[in-house]
Amino acid sequence: MHDEIGPPIYSLWQQTDEQHSPLVNALVTEHQPVPRSLLQQIVSGIQYNDMLRPLKLLSAELIKRKTKSGMIARHHGIYRELLFLSFAAIGRENIDQVAFDREYRLAYDRLDGQYVSVLAKVDAPPTIASVFCRHFFRELEL
Repeated sequence: MHDEIGPPIYSLWQQTDEQHSPLVNALVTEHQPVPRSLLQQIVSGIQYNDMLRPLKLLSAELIKRKTKSGMIARHHGIYRELLFLSFAAIGRENIDQVAFDREYRLAYDRLDGQYVSVLAKVDAPPTIASVFCRHFFRELEL
C-alpha cells in the first residue's frame, strides 16, 4: 500500500538524512514526497493550535499531486496524518486529543472551496460516534 501512496508523514518525520548512504544522497534528489521544511511548518502550526494552516498545507500538496496526474491521488487521511505526526513530533503526552479534534473540526469547517474539492471522506474530522467510543473505551496506545 505504501508503494502506491507513499509512507505516512509521521514516519518521514522520524527519518533522518543519516539513514541514507552518501551515494544514495548524491543520486536521489528527493527522498520523500513531503519536504522536511513542510513537515516543520505543519508541526509549528500544530504547536500554536493553528490547525487551519497544516490542513491547508497538506491539502495544497494533494492539489499539486492532482495537477501532475490529472486525478486526485490516493492518500492517507489528513486527520490521521496530522494526529500521528503530532504524536511523533510533539509527544503523545503533550497532545490533548479532545482539543486536537475540536481544533481540527473548526479548521475543517473553515476551509475554502479549492481545498475542500480535493478532500475525501477519510479527511473529515472524527464523527461524534467515534469520539464517544474513544472516551468510552479509553484511548488506544499506539
